[in-house]
Amino acid sequence: MTVVDPLYYDQTMGALKRAGLQVHHFTLLASRDTILRRLRRRGDGSNSWNARQLDRCLKSLSDEKFAVHLNTEGKTIEAVAEEIARYAGLELKPPTWHPVLRPLKQLVVQIRHIRL
Repeated sequence: MTVVDPLYYDQTMGALKRAGLQVHHFTLLASRDTILRRLRRRGDGSNSWNARQLDRCLKSLSDEKFAVHLNTEGKTIEAVAEEIARYAGLELKPPTWHPVLRPLKQLVVQIRHIRL
């Protein structure tokens, strides 16, 4: 979930912590061009709501309130997941699907994100 408003962040994180939940928060960052390319890849054009909010969101997310900042530029999904797991002190299980099927799995995820 992406939360870029500091007030919403404080409310959400506060409520989760008051409920006794252990919360790890990470902000995944990449260059503007990379994010636009990722949005296009999932079917959001350069005039989509997401693309139009990009500069505002990047500015807000660069604040220390939203640390731990993880740069995802040029990293695979698996590499980012491993980095998050290390920060959170978690051990990842090996994938249950064969690595050859990874492109097919990515395609299925992309198709699910298409908005008609």
